Amino acid sequence: MAIGELLLDAARRWPSAIALVDDASGQRWTFSELARACAGFGHVLAEADAKPGDRIAILADAQPEYLFADYGAMA
Repeated sequence: MAIGELLLDAARRWPSAIALVDDASGQRWTFSELARACAGFGHVLAEADAKPGDRIAILADAQPEYLFADYGAMA
């Protein structure tokens, strides 16, 4: 099962369960919020004409937004 499918499945099963906690800020994301953030990055890539199989680079610090971009690109 691909990461995008796993995220969507988790968001359906446990929409309000905590999926991610940023220790530095204490901010938390539910599975639903995580799936939405990753899908949002995927839409940005699609609007930029990125297609499945294209290579992209993500330059970022170890922040939750990196995870959204990484998972969003894979999804």
